[in-house]
Amino acid sequence: MKARSCVDSVGHGSLEKAESASARALRPKWGSAHFRRQVANVLASAIAMFATIDARSLTVTQSATTENIRPAASEEARSGRVASEVDPPISSASAVLDHSSDAIAPSEHLVSFDNRFRARLANRGLTYEVEYIAEVLSNVMGGLQRGTIFEGLLNAAVDFDIGKLTSLDTGLLHVSALYPHGRSLTENYTGDLFTLSNIDAPHDPRLFELWLEAQFARDRFSIRIGQLAADEEFATIDQGCLFINGTCGWPAILSANVPAPAYPQGALGARVAWRADKWYLQGAVFDGDPNPADDSGRPTNPNGVNYTLDEGALLLVEAGIQWDGETQNGNRPGSFKLGSWYHTATFEHLWLDDTGVSLASPLSSGQPARVHGSWGVYAALEQALWHESTDKDSDQGLGMFSRIGGAPATRSTVEFYAEGGLTYVGLIPGRDADTLGAAVVYGQISNQLRQLANDRNVVAGTSNPLPDYEMVIETAYRVQLCPGWTLQPCVEYIIHPGGSTAIHNALVLGIRSHLTL
Repeated sequence: MKARSCVDSVGHGSLEKAESASARALRPKWGSAHFRRQVANVLASAIAMFATIDARSLTVTQSATTENIRPAASEEARSGRVASEVDPPISSASAVLDHSSDAIAPSEHLVSFDNRFRARLANRGLTYEVEYIAEVLSNVMGGLQRGTIFEGLLNAAVDFDIGKLTSLDTGLLHVSALYPHGRSLTENYTGDLFTLSNIDAPHDPRLFELWLEAQFARDRFSIRIGQLAADEEFATIDQGCLFINGTCGWPAILSANVPAPAYPQGALGARVAWRADKWYLQGAVFDGDPNPADDSGRPTNPNGVNYTLDEGALLLVEAGIQWDGETQNGNRPGSFKLGSWYHTATFEHLWLDDTGVSLASPLSSGQPARVHGSWGVYAALEQALWHESTDKDSDQGLGMFSRIGGAPATRSTVEFYAEGGLTYVGLIPGRDADTLGAAVVYGQISNQLRQLANDRNVVAGTSNPLPDYEMVIETAYRVQLCPGWTLQPCVEYIIHPGGSTAIHNALVLGIRSHLTL
């Protein structure tokens, strides 16, 4: 997806138990016999758990219905709601893991006959989610050429609550896998830089995430280690997840500039986080390139299980604050986050060669100058503007979001990034779970690339278009057909696809179906 999908967050989670002295044993020593025994215990306990579930849990049942059915956890992040209490991106499967009984909750899935089975599994420490996204997108004007594609994404995730499965007091083991398939509209028809669809990815089944998390200090401090995805916890905006364009998830200020573990590729890494009542601070270090290319240009890690650690490291740090915004007319919650990254690898200068001459010059050596490291900053704001109800738990109403970022032009394709939009939950009477939204995204191309293109025009006596910017305007309406199934038509208009006037502006129409099974 070249950007955080907002569709690959099923089953992610944090723990619901306070730290104890024995929980410190969870700090994994990957090569130790003790750690291997603990992993074996988890798997053995899971197998034994399945064996103890009686046949009644497999009986087809119909879950109770309620007047207002809460969307599934993976959908809630896309509803356009800004959280009214501290909920930093340390994930939220703890809400699913903390079952105190085998009672059936209101259905959050398209398939509801297994609700009792799910409840029994959760009570014993295992939760699972399966999602399938399918979409048809058509470039009806401009771009590289007109055309229509189908693409889909199968996403499965499992969480093991180690505190319930073993004698350890706390811990969470998370595993997720992806199978993207179909044609890419960006590569074949539009030629845009931001990636038109956030499920666009090479057609390889792959391991996405595999990590272990432990929490301490009454759940305020957490450590996560293993194969991680940065776009699950950093630079996120909840309301942006309504939109199909990839940059509304993992922003182009990162995806276009540095190799990073983001959909569809996780990477080895570690994350630490501290959360207080209204703020949080988190930092992470990741393998610098989760899927490097070999000498022939082919990716070396297409399935997410082949690791190399010689491509530098990516460091991310982010701090955020949230507020309730209580008024007489209901809560108007909001959030603000500020983050930065640094990549330790060596990058090529976008304009100059290793002698300080323009790469377009006949006198150039043809070898770009090498610059050490790349960095950047970003900030994001979300705010509820108006609520239809005074009920603080209501999602219905109008919200806004914005995100900006910057990076050095000498080594970054996109040097400035800005994004903003509005979402409205429940605009149409009787359609309280539907969401309408509009977003505008702008990415300014590096002035060093522009200077290089200008030099080439001068040398060759041509007047080819110069790189300037790419802009995307998207509108979408997500319809909640029933619990676990949404249908979403969308319209995207791409100005200067690829970052210049070389490709005509493109108009894309599409529809997406999202099933939570």
